Amino acid sequence: MKPIALLILLFPLLLLSQDWTTGEGWKKKEVIDSIYIFTRTEAQMALYEVKSVLTLTHSPEMYLNRFVLLHTDPRVEARLNGRQAERQSELLEQGTNFKYIYRKLPMPFPLKDRDVVLKQEVAPMPNGFVVKTFSTPEYKPEVKSYMRIQQMTGIWVVKMEVGHLQIAFKFHVDPGGDVPESMVRNNMSRTALSSMTRMLEILNDASLFQGIE
Repeated sequence: MKPIALLILLFPLLLLSQDWTTGEGWKKKEVIDSIYIFTRTEAQMALYEVKSVLTLTHSPEMYLNRFVLLHTDPRVEARLNGRQAERQSELLEQGTNFKYIYRKLPMPFPLKDRDVVLKQEVAPMPNGFVVKTFSTPEYKPEVKSYMRIQQMTGIWVVKMEVGHLQIAFKFHVDPGGDVPESMVRNNMSRTALSSMTRMLEILNDASLFQGIE
């Protein structure tokens, strides 16, 4: 059975608002290697958000299937982790459609290094798949040498359209403390771009999915 079909049987359907992908307020900041970077400030909550969007017209079904495998098949994750010499993340707990991750985030001197505890949830949606990651600071006791990030959210939405696959990633973080706002915003834009670039590199690595897809 294909991973997407299996997930539809296992996981409840996640209904998403179209606001963050097609809603008002998004402004195009730049386009780098066909990756569109958008920003917006959500007035009611005073949130600065960044999203990256990539459209794939070649082999969209393959890319969708690999995205699902990457987030649901432990064999793919094990292969990927085995190639990373230095890991900044620690898996705390994992279930059928969720996992808790602890991550250390070094900061430039004289800022204090940050850490974050994240919960990642995965679910199918009509013609696609969603991965949502959000901070859960209370899940793990704080470490004295690090400042715990209280607010961080990342959402991947991969959706099949007519003749192409759209991959979108939205990101928000409040590092807390005395980090200059300009640094936060610049780093968020770089994170949105680098996350999309890295995702494409992973999905293009056939050896990660050999014998699985």
